[in-house]
Amino acid sequence: MLCRLVLAMVALSGLMSVPLQAQPGLTSVVRTVTLSATRSSSLTVNVASGGTQTLASITDNALNPFPTPVRIIASWAVAPGTNEVRMLAYFGNAAQALANGTTYLASSRVQGRVQTSPTTLWQPVNWTAFTQNANRGIGVNGASLRLMRVPITNANLQASRTIDLDLRLNLVGQPALTSGTYSGTVTVRAFTT
Repeated sequence: MLCRLVLAMVALSGLMSVPLQAQPGLTSVVRTVTLSATRSSSLTVNVASGGTQTLASITDNALNPFPTPVRIIASWAVAPGTNEVRMLAYFGNAAQALANGTTYLASSRVQGRVQTSPTTLWQPVNWTAFTQNANRGIGVNGASLRLMRVPITNANLQASRTIDLDLRLNLVGQPALTSGTYSGTVTVRAFTT
């Protein structure tokens, strides 16, 4: 019996001298995770100041400038392939831009200019009446004013532009106005092409 015990110990010690190796276990089927992230395009217009313009007294047969410019900020983040960012200002009706009851001033009597540097395409650096047509469905024919047109490159896919829009009433040659307050709304809108 001792002999068997010695033989068992010798056999066991031989097994223990063999280096142990990791044995492969079970593995699962490979699964994947798909990632996707989208940066949506955006285009905003903000009237930072001058959103309410008031003339305390209108002078007939004269140029009547509003006291402060309208500061407008257009900001965009657009996809490659976008050609331009454009901005228009317009009245809803060319014949009735400003109203005092049933007395109206046409949009041709309202003028604007943008002297912000650097100048862009479309920028009215000289006084220009709101008589331009809509563009790509934006604006009103005969009651619009083009404010800017910025070509898009890889360098300005995400950018902004601030402009100062000066406004005035040109009443030169206009018959004397009826007393009262003339009011109207100018819409400012940007769009891409």
